[in-house]
Amino acid sequence: MSCLATGTFASENDLSLIIVYGGTFDPPHLAHLGVMQAALQQLPEARLLLLPCYMPVHKARPGASAAHRLGMLSAMLAAEPQLMGRVQIDDRELQAESPRYTVDTLAELRAELGSDQPLAFLMGGDSLQGLSSWQRWRELTNFCHLLVYPRPGYALPQEGVLGQFLAGKWLPNQQCARLAQTPFGQACLLSGTLMPAASREIRAGAASMHSSVPKSVLKYIEQYSLYQNS
Repeated sequence: MSCLATGTFASENDLSLIIVYGGTFDPPHLAHLGVMQAALQQLPEARLLLLPCYMPVHKARPGASAAHRLGMLSAMLAAEPQLMGRVQIDDRELQAESPRYTVDTLAELRAELGSDQPLAFLMGGDSLQGLSSWQRWRELTNFCHLLVYPRPGYALPQEGVLGQFLAGKWLPNQQCARLAQTPFGQACLLSGTLMPAASREIRAGAASMHSSVPKSVLKYIEQYSLYQNS
C-alpha cells in the first residue's frame, strides 16, 4: 500500500475498521474535513484512508494538479493533530496517472488487506444517489461496506434497482460500529449536520474560498496561486 502517513496505522493483526474516503479534493474543503471528523468520532476504533483520485471518471478535469491536491491534503492533515495516527493518504490513484474505477481500487485494497479486514467506503448521500451509474457498482459490497454521510436534498434510495440492492444491507441508525464485525457487505448512515459545500462551487466562486476551506489549505492555495483562472 502506497501511503503518505500522518501517523502509522496499527499492525496487520489489528482488524479494526478501515474507512476509505475517496475524492478529487480539488480543493479539500471544510465539508470534507467535517465528514472525516464525524466518521472518526462515531467510529472511535476506526482508521481512515484518504484516496485522492487522479482523474474523476464522472467529473471534469481537476483544476489543480495531482501534486498540488496531494499537497493541500497533507497541509490540511498537518494542521489537525487530533487526526494523527488515525488518517493516512493513499496516493496509488495519483501514481497511476490515469482514470481508475473505484471498484478496481477497492478490489486491490481487499487483496492487500486480506479477507478478514473490515473495510468501508465513505461517500456522501449525493454520491449514493448516483451509485447505479458507477462501473460494476453491484460488486462494491463484495469488497467493502458502504458508509454514507447525509447531504441536503438527497434521501436514501428506497425504490428502483438501487433501493432493492441496498434494502437488505442497511444497519439500524446509530449502529454503524457494527460494520467492524464483518469485512464487507453492509451499509450504514452516519448522523451529522448537513454540509452542502462542493469543490466545484468553491472553484467557481459560488462559495467563498476564505470561508469554505481550512486555513491551512487556504494558505497553500495562496502560496502557489492556485485557482486563479477558475
